[in-house]
Amino acid sequence: MQNFTEIIGAQVLSAHNSTALGTVINMQLNDKNTKVNYLIISGNDDETTYLLPSNKIFAIKDAIIIRNQTALSVTADVGIQNIINANAYSISGKSYGKVNEIELDDKFNVINIKTQNENLSPNKIIGFNNGILIFNDTDKKYTNSTFRPRIKLEQRPDTSIVNVMNAEFNSSAVATPRTVVARLPQNFKEPK
Repeated sequence: MQNFTEIIGAQVLSAHNSTALGTVINMQLNDKNTKVNYLIISGNDDETTYLLPSNKIFAIKDAIIIRNQTALSVTADVGIQNIINANAYSISGKSYGKVNEIELDDKFNVINIKTQNENLSPNKIIGFNNGILIFNDTDKKYTNSTFRPRIKLEQRPDTSIVNVMNAEFNSSAVATPRTVVARLPQNFKEPK
């Protein structure tokens, strides 16, 4: 078993040529928050950020050993949120404080999430975003899709074509009083 706070700051070493490739700065969980998909690595130059898939890790203890540098892929997106220090709330509205630790097994599955007040099971998590972790503390079964809005927003119709006197008119053209001619109905009588 491994605690995530012990992994943060660990060196990533290549077994092929015994070089330090970078330092762990974050992790990315799967959609259900039950497994670590990637470790986020800051390169030695502090300008390059790498993704390290958890299934490419050869060994982990005081350092993370990978076979060679081909396990790393360069990424530009470093805006992945960290679940550590997120505020934990239950679906009933109770606050459980900040997340202090995440316990992982040897295959990077999340075993336990520790908060200031309680230990949470990862299969009870409903969602995590914007620094807030919401979990289910009831006997009912809830998922994130349970709370998805039921109204499907439709796309707006194409507004470049408007109907002028039952004839299509392109609104991208400049309309002046001379370009739009009104048609009078055949039974129209001029007022006296």
